[in-house]
Amino acid sequence: MKENQVFGYVDKHLDDAYDIETILIKGHLIIEQALNEWLGLYINNEKRLRGLGLTFSRKIDLAVALHRNPPKRMDSLVQQLREINRLRNKLAHKLDFDVHKDELVTWCKSVSEIEYGMNKEATLKRNVIVAFSALTAFLVGLIATLRQNLFIETREASSRPR
Repeated sequence: MKENQVFGYVDKHLDDAYDIETILIKGHLIIEQALNEWLGLYINNEKRLRGLGLTFSRKIDLAVALHRNPPKRMDSLVQQLREINRLRNKLAHKLDFDVHKDELVTWCKSVSEIEYGMNKEATLKRNVIVAFSALTAFLVGLIATLRQNLFIETREASSRPR
């Protein structure tokens, strides 16, 4: 996914959803795709990456562990990723979990206020989609920077005299 395509991509997959639960599940999958892309910078065989059987949480751990120069916002990013994973797990494993409660609103605010500002006039659905867009955009930007840095490092290493 390219940086300039993030918002259209997220909207395409989330905007037609009728309920918050579907948005949460699909949004989580979009974030997981971005995590897989991040890990793919280091593990260039998709089949091997899938073969590791990593959970969402373990993908976060591995991506962060492989990242040499974390951005200033890394702790906040990890916290937001873990929180959306926790909410998705509650939805998947607790029949009576009400995703409309304060936890999802708090997550949206933690993501959206940092990136774009929570729109108090918008519906919860729109704010959740914007939060997923913002988080995905940050991840895609981080991946693009990493890809560029890894390319430069590889090029410099190959040009050094032996």
